Amino acid sequence: VSIEFQRLASCCKYAVPEGYPTKPLKNIPIDVSGLKHPELAYLGAVDADAAGALVATGSRTVGVVALADDLSAAEELAEAEVVTVKGQLFHRKDIGTAALVNARVAHMLELQKAAAKRLGQHQVTIGVLGSTRGSSLQPVLRDIASGALKGVKVGLVISNKADAPILARAAQHGLPYEHVPVNGRSRQDYDAELTARLEAEGVQLVLLVGWMRILSPSFCARWRRRALNVHPSLLPAFAGGMDLEVHSAVLAAKVPESGCTVHFVEDQVDAGPTVVQKRCPVLATDTAESLKARVQALEAVALSEAIATVAQEISHASGSGGDVPISYAAAGVSIDAGNELVERIKPLAKSTLRSGVMGS
Repeated sequence: VSIEFQRLASCCKYAVPEGYPTKPLKNIPIDVSGLKHPELAYLGAVDADAAGALVATGSRTVGVVALADDLSAAEELAEAEVVTVKGQLFHRKDIGTAALVNARVAHMLELQKAAAKRLGQHQVTIGVLGSTRGSSLQPVLRDIASGALKGVKVGLVISNKADAPILARAAQHGLPYEHVPVNGRSRQDYDAELTARLEAEGVQLVLLVGWMRILSPSFCARWRRRALNVHPSLLPAFAGGMDLEVHSAVLAAKVPESGCTVHFVEDQVDAGPTVVQKRCPVLATDTAESLKARVQALEAVALSEAIATVAQEISHASGSGGDVPISYAAAGVSIDAGNELVERIKPLAKSTLRSGVMGS
Protein backbone atom coordinates (compact mmCIF):
# COMPACT_ATOMS: atom_id res chain seq x y z
CA VAL A 1 0.00 0.00 0.00
CA SER A 2 1.42 3.33 -1.04
CA ILE A 3 1.04 5.99 1.67
CA GLU A 4 1.82 9.62 0.99
CA PHE A 5 2.21 12.39 3.57
CA GLN A 6 1.65 16.08 3.06
CA ARG A 7 4.32 18.53 4.19
CA LEU A 8 2.14 20.34 6.69
CA ALA A 9 2.44 21.42 10.31
CA SER A 10 -0.22 20.46 12.85
CA CYS A 11 -1.28 21.96 16.17
CA CYS A 12 -3.72 20.53 18.71
CA LYS A 13 -5.32 22.62 21.46
CA TYR A 14 -7.71 21.44 24.18
CA ALA A 15 -10.30 23.33 26.18
CA VAL A 16 -10.44 21.78 29.67
CA PRO A 17 -12.60 22.41 32.79
CA GLU A 18 -11.45 24.92 35.37
CA GLY A 19 -9.38 23.18 38.03
CA TYR A 20 -7.95 20.70 35.53
CA PRO A 21 -5.98 18.46 36.00
CA THR A 22 -6.03 18.07 39.80
CA LYS A 23 -9.61 19.15 40.70
CA PRO A 24 -11.56 19.70 37.48
CA LEU A 25 -15.16 20.87 37.52
CA LYS A 26 -17.55 18.16 36.37
CA ASN A 27 -20.89 18.09 34.59
CA ILE A 28 -20.65 21.75 33.63
CA PRO A 29 -22.54 22.98 30.55
CA ILE A 30 -20.54 23.81 27.44
CA ASP A 31 -21.45 25.46 24.14
CA VAL A 32 -19.70 24.52 20.88
CA SER A 33 -22.11 26.33 18.55
CA GLY A 34 -19.53 29.05 17.90
CA LEU A 35 -17.07 26.73 16.11
CA LYS A 36 -16.40 28.09 12.65
CA HIS A 37 -14.85 24.80 11.50
CA PRO A 38 -16.53 22.03 13.53
CA GLU A 39 -14.77 19.46 11.38
CA LEU A 40 -11.54 20.39 13.19
CA ALA A 41 -13.03 19.67 16.62
CA TYR A 42 -13.05 16.46 18.65
CA LEU A 43 -15.46 16.06 21.58
CA GLY A 44 -13.47 14.27 24.26
CA ALA A 45 -14.76 14.12 27.85
CA VAL A 46 -18.25 15.29 26.85
CA ASP A 47 -21.70 13.86 27.61
CA ALA A 48 -25.31 14.96 27.30
CA ASP A 49 -27.54 15.77 30.28
CA ALA A 50 -31.18 14.78 30.61
CA ALA A 51 -32.25 17.69 28.45
CA GLY A 52 -29.76 16.79 25.73
CA ALA A 53 -27.39 19.70 26.41
CA LEU A 54 -23.64 19.06 26.28
CA VAL A 55 -21.70 18.90 29.55
CA ALA A 56 -18.00 18.51 30.32
CA THR A 57 -17.30 15.43 32.45
CA GLY A 58 -13.98 16.50 33.95
CA SER A 59 -11.12 15.79 31.56
CA ARG A 60 -9.98 17.14 28.20
CA THR A 61 -13.22 18.46 26.84
CA VAL A 62 -12.91 19.73 23.28
CA GLY A 63 -9.81 19.30 21.14
CA VAL A 64 -9.11 21.21 17.96
CA VAL A 65 -6.54 19.96 15.44
CA ALA A 66 -5.47 22.41 12.76
CA LEU A 67 -3.21 21.90 9.73
CA ALA A 68 -1.30 24.62 7.90
CA ASP A 69 1.88 25.25 5.95
CA ASP A 70 3.86 26.08 9.09
CA LEU A 71 3.56 25.79 12.86
CA SER A 72 2.67 29.43 13.45
CA ALA A 73 -0.22 29.32 10.98
CA ALA A 74 -1.50 26.02 12.42
CA GLU A 75 -1.35 27.43 15.96
CA GLU A 76 -3.21 30.56 14.90
CA LEU A 77 -5.98 28.51 13.29
CA ALA A 78 -6.32 26.20 16.32
CA GLU A 79 -6.40 29.20 18.68
CA ALA A 80 -9.14 30.90 16.67
CA GLU A 81 -11.30 27.79 16.97
CA VAL A 82 -10.73 26.73 20.56
CA VAL A 83 -11.60 30.17 21.98
CA THR A 84 -15.12 29.84 20.57
CA VAL A 85 -15.92 26.93 22.94
CA LYS A 86 -17.85 28.45 25.83
CA GLY A 87 -18.23 27.31 29.43
CA GLN A 88 -16.19 27.19 32.62
CA LEU A 89 -13.20 26.11 30.54
CA PHE A 90 -9.69 27.32 29.87
CA HIS A 91 -6.74 26.53 27.65
CA ARG A 92 -3.09 27.51 27.64
CA LYS A 93 -2.54 29.94 24.80
CA ASP A 94 1.16 29.11 24.50
CA ILE A 95 0.68 25.38 23.82
CA GLY A 96 1.87 24.54 20.33
CA THR A 97 3.48 27.92 19.67
CA ALA A 98 6.91 28.06 18.10
CA ALA A 99 8.20 30.07 21.07
CA LEU A 100 7.24 27.37 23.58
CA VAL A 101 8.53 24.52 21.40
CA ASN A 102 11.82 26.30 20.82
CA ALA A 103 12.23 27.11 24.52
CA ARG A 104 11.63 23.51 25.56
CA VAL A 105 14.02 22.16 22.93
CA ALA A 106 16.70 24.64 24.04
CA HIS A 107 16.25 23.62 27.68
CA MET A 108 16.50 19.93 26.76
CA LEU A 109 19.72 20.55 24.86
CA GLU A 110 21.24 22.44 27.79
CA LEU A 111 20.47 19.52 30.12
CA GLN A 112 22.08 17.10 27.68
CA LYS A 113 25.20 19.24 27.35
CA ALA A 114 25.51 19.42 31.12
CA ALA A 115 25.12 15.65 31.44
CA ALA A 116 27.77 15.01 28.80
CA LYS A 117 30.16 17.38 30.58
CA ARG A 118 29.64 15.64 33.94
CA LEU A 119 30.32 12.27 32.33
CA GLY A 120 33.45 13.58 30.64
CA GLN A 121 32.23 12.46 27.22
CA HIS A 122 34.34 13.47 24.23
CA GLN A 123 32.10 14.81 21.48
CA VAL A 124 32.93 14.89 17.80
CA THR A 125 31.72 18.20 16.39
CA ILE A 126 29.61 18.04 13.23
CA GLY A 127 29.15 20.82 10.69
CA VAL A 128 26.16 20.72 8.33
CA LEU A 129 25.92 22.22 4.84
CA GLY A 130 22.37 22.49 3.48
CA SER A 131 20.46 24.39 0.81
CA THR A 132 16.94 23.02 1.32
CA ARG A 133 14.63 21.83 4.11
CA GLY A 134 17.14 19.57 5.82
CA SER A 135 14.55 16.83 6.36
CA SER A 136 17.21 14.13 6.70
CA LEU A 137 18.90 16.13 9.47
CA GLN A 138 15.86 15.97 11.76
CA PRO A 139 16.17 12.23 12.64
CA VAL A 140 19.88 12.75 13.31
CA LEU A 141 19.06 15.55 15.76
CA ARG A 142 16.47 13.28 17.36
CA ASP A 143 19.00 10.45 17.73
CA ILE A 144 21.53 12.82 19.29
CA ALA A 145 18.89 14.21 21.67
CA SER A 146 17.67 10.75 22.72
CA GLY A 147 21.18 9.42 23.28
CA ALA A 148 20.85 6.82 20.50
CA LEU A 149 23.72 8.62 18.75
CA LYS A 150 26.37 9.24 21.38
CA GLY A 151 29.57 11.24 21.38
CA VAL A 152 28.60 13.78 18.71
CA LYS A 153 27.15 17.27 18.61
CA VAL A 154 26.20 19.69 15.84
CA GLY A 155 28.44 22.73 16.08
CA LEU A 156 27.34 24.72 13.03
CA VAL A 157 24.73 24.70 10.24
CA ILE A 158 25.58 26.66 7.08
CA SER A 159 23.42 27.44 4.06
CA ASN A 160 24.14 29.26 0.83
CA LYS A 161 20.50 30.37 0.74
CA ALA A 162 19.17 32.92 3.24
CA ASP A 163 15.63 31.47 3.15
CA ALA A 164 16.60 27.80 3.38
CA PRO A 165 14.28 26.07 5.90
CA ILE A 166 17.26 24.16 7.29
CA LEU A 167 18.35 27.41 9.00
CA ALA A 168 14.97 27.65 10.75
CA ARG A 169 15.36 24.01 11.78
CA ALA A 170 18.75 24.81 13.30
CA ALA A 171 17.31 27.80 15.17
CA GLN A 172 14.51 25.68 16.60
CA HIS A 173 17.06 23.25 18.01
CA GLY A 174 19.25 25.98 19.45
CA LEU A 175 22.09 25.26 17.02
CA PRO A 176 24.52 27.86 15.69
CA TYR A 177 23.72 28.67 12.07
CA GLU A 178 25.00 31.01 9.38
CA HIS A 179 23.97 32.14 5.93
CA VAL A 180 27.06 32.35 3.73
CA PRO A 181 26.13 33.92 0.36
CA VAL A 182 28.14 33.12 -2.74
CA ASN A 183 28.16 36.71 -4.02
CA GLY A 184 29.71 35.76 -7.36
CA ARG A 185 32.84 34.20 -5.91
CA SER A 186 34.67 31.31 -7.51
CA ARG A 187 33.93 27.85 -6.20
CA GLN A 188 37.38 27.61 -4.62
CA ASP A 189 37.13 30.99 -2.88
CA TYR A 190 33.64 30.30 -1.58
CA ASP A 191 34.58 26.85 -0.31
CA ALA A 192 37.64 28.31 1.41
CA GLU A 193 35.31 30.49 3.49
CA LEU A 194 33.17 27.46 4.31
CA THR A 195 36.25 25.63 5.57
CA ALA A 196 37.36 28.64 7.60
CA ARG A 197 33.96 28.91 9.32
CA LEU A 198 33.80 25.17 9.98
CA GLU A 199 37.30 25.13 11.42
CA ALA A 200 36.54 28.14 13.61
CA GLU A 201 33.80 26.09 15.30
CA GLY A 202 36.05 23.06 15.75
CA VAL A 203 34.15 20.95 13.23
CA GLN A 204 35.61 17.49 12.69
CA LEU A 205 32.95 15.93 10.47
CA VAL A 206 30.89 17.60 7.72
CA LEU A 207 27.41 16.48 6.63
CA LEU A 208 25.95 17.49 3.28
CA VAL A 209 22.17 17.55 3.68
CA GLY A 210 20.50 18.79 0.50
CA TRP A 211 23.60 20.81 -0.42
CA MET A 212 22.90 22.02 -3.96
CA ARG A 213 26.46 22.98 -4.92
CA ILE A 214 29.36 20.94 -6.27
CA LEU A 215 32.32 21.22 -3.92
CA SER A 216 35.80 22.25 -5.06
CA PRO A 217 38.73 19.80 -5.15
CA SER A 218 40.48 21.80 -2.41
CA PHE A 219 37.47 21.46 -0.08
CA CYS A 220 37.24 17.72 -0.78
CA ALA A 221 40.96 17.32 -0.10
CA ARG A 222 40.75 19.22 3.20
CA TRP A 223 37.80 17.10 4.38
CA ARG A 224 38.87 13.78 2.91
CA ARG A 225 37.09 10.94 4.79
CA ARG A 226 35.66 13.64 7.03
CA ALA A 227 32.69 14.73 4.86
CA LEU A 228 29.56 12.66 4.23
CA ASN A 229 26.86 13.00 1.61
CA VAL A 230 23.58 11.09 1.33
CA HIS A 231 22.40 10.26 -2.19
CA PRO A 232 18.88 8.94 -2.92
CA SER A 233 19.91 5.87 -4.92
CA LEU A 234 22.02 2.76 -4.63
CA LEU A 235 25.27 4.20 -5.97
CA PRO A 236 26.95 3.85 -8.37
CA ALA A 237 23.54 3.52 -10.04
CA PHE A 238 21.80 6.81 -10.86
CA ALA A 239 24.70 8.99 -9.78
CA GLY A 240 24.82 12.69 -10.67
CA GLY A 241 21.12 13.47 -10.31
CA MET A 242 19.27 15.32 -7.58
CA ASP A 243 16.02 14.87 -5.71
CA LEU A 244 12.98 13.83 -7.80
CA GLU A 245 14.98 13.44 -11.00
CA VAL A 246 16.81 10.51 -9.39
CA HIS A 247 13.58 8.77 -8.40
CA SER A 248 12.07 9.45 -11.82
CA ALA A 249 15.13 7.84 -13.43
CA VAL A 250 14.79 4.81 -11.14
CA LEU A 251 11.14 4.35 -12.16
CA ALA A 252 11.95 4.83 -15.85
CA ALA A 253 14.63 2.13 -15.61
CA LYS A 254 12.09 -0.31 -14.08
CA VAL A 255 14.61 -1.63 -11.56
CA PRO A 256 13.19 -3.81 -8.72
CA GLU A 257 14.76 -1.89 -5.83
CA SER A 258 16.15 1.47 -4.85
CA GLY A 259 17.44 3.03 -1.65
CA CYS A 260 20.04 5.47 -0.43
CA THR A 261 23.80 5.67 -0.08
CA VAL A 262 25.84 7.59 2.47
CA HIS A 263 29.33 8.05 1.05
CA PHE A 264 32.49 10.04 1.62
CA VAL A 265 32.69 13.22 -0.43
CA GLU A 266 35.27 13.40 -3.21
CA ASP A 267 35.78 15.87 -6.04
CA GLN A 268 34.07 13.50 -8.48
CA VAL A 269 30.32 13.81 -7.81
CA ASP A 270 28.71 10.83 -6.03
CA ALA A 271 31.87 8.76 -6.44
CA GLY A 272 33.32 8.58 -2.93
CA PRO A 273 33.60 5.30 -1.01
CA THR A 274 30.33 3.98 0.41
CA VAL A 275 29.87 4.06 4.18
CA VAL A 276 26.27 2.80 4.47
CA GLN A 277 23.59 1.69 2.02
CA LYS A 278 19.91 0.97 2.71
CA ARG A 279 17.49 -0.69 0.28
CA CYS A 280 13.76 -0.74 -0.39
CA PRO A 281 11.58 -2.30 -3.13
CA VAL A 282 10.26 -0.23 -6.01
CA LEU A 283 6.48 -0.77 -6.12
CA ALA A 284 4.38 -0.97 -9.27
CA THR A 285 2.22 1.85 -7.91
CA ASP A 286 5.15 4.15 -7.11
CA THR A 287 5.44 7.71 -8.30
CA ALA A 288 8.62 9.73 -7.96
CA GLU A 289 7.09 11.39 -4.90
CA SER A 290 6.07 8.17 -3.14
CA LEU A 291 9.43 6.55 -3.82
CA LYS A 292 11.18 9.66 -2.49
CA ALA A 293 9.17 9.47 0.75
CA ARG A 294 10.16 5.83 1.28
CA VAL A 295 13.82 6.44 0.50
CA GLN A 296 13.93 9.47 2.81
CA ALA A 297 12.89 7.23 5.70
CA LEU A 298 15.93 5.06 4.94
CA GLU A 299 18.20 8.11 4.78
CA ALA A 300 17.46 8.86 8.42
CA VAL A 301 18.74 5.46 9.60
CA ALA A 302 21.65 5.43 7.16
CA LEU A 303 22.91 8.87 8.19
CA SER A 304 22.93 8.04 11.90
CA GLU A 305 24.78 4.78 11.25
CA ALA A 306 27.34 6.51 9.03
CA ILE A 307 27.90 9.31 11.55
CA ALA A 308 28.43 6.76 14.32
CA THR A 309 30.97 4.84 12.22
CA VAL A 310 33.01 7.88 11.15
CA ALA A 311 32.80 9.57 14.56
CA GLN A 312 34.25 6.42 16.10
CA GLU A 313 37.14 6.59 13.61
CA ILE A 314 37.73 10.22 14.52
CA SER A 315 37.65 9.50 18.26
CA HIS A 316 40.12 6.65 17.91
CA ALA A 317 42.38 8.69 15.64
CA SER A 318 42.47 11.51 18.20
CA GLY A 319 43.22 9.03 20.96
CA SER A 320 40.25 10.22 23.00
CA GLY A 321 38.83 6.78 23.64
CA GLY A 322 36.01 6.88 26.16
CA ASP A 323 32.35 6.58 25.36
CA VAL A 324 32.32 6.47 21.56
CA PRO A 325 29.22 6.00 19.41
CA ILE A 326 28.30 2.61 18.00
CA SER A 327 26.15 1.59 15.07
CA TYR A 328 22.80 -0.15 15.30
CA ALA A 329 24.41 -3.29 13.90
CA ALA A 330 27.26 -3.19 16.42
CA ALA A 331 24.68 -2.88 19.19
CA GLY A 332 22.97 -6.04 17.95
CA VAL A 333 19.97 -4.23 16.48
CA SER A 334 18.75 -5.34 13.05
CA ILE A 335 16.28 -2.95 11.45
CA ASP A 336 15.42 -5.54 8.78
CA ALA A 337 14.74 -8.22 11.40
CA GLY A 338 12.50 -5.79 13.28
CA ASN A 339 10.49 -5.05 10.14
CA GLU A 340 10.17 -8.77 9.45
CA LEU A 341 8.89 -9.36 12.99
CA VAL A 342 6.25 -6.64 12.55
CA GLU A 343 4.98 -8.35 9.38
CA ARG A 344 4.77 -11.68 11.22
CA ILE A 345 2.84 -10.12 14.10
CA LYS A 346 0.27 -8.31 11.93
CA PRO A 347 -1.88 -11.37 11.03
CA LEU A 348 -1.77 -12.56 14.66
CA ALA A 349 -2.94 -9.17 15.90
CA LYS A 350 -5.66 -9.07 13.25
CA SER A 351 -6.95 -12.46 14.39
CA THR A 352 -7.76 -10.99 17.83
CA LEU A 353 -10.19 -8.40 16.46
CA ARG A 354 -13.82 -8.79 17.54
CA SER A 355 -16.97 -7.31 16.09
CA GLY A 356 -17.78 -3.93 17.58
CA VAL A 357 -14.31 -3.40 19.00
CA MET A 358 -12.15 -0.53 17.79
CA GLY A 359 -9.09 -1.53 15.80
CA SER A 360 -10.55 -2.85 12.59
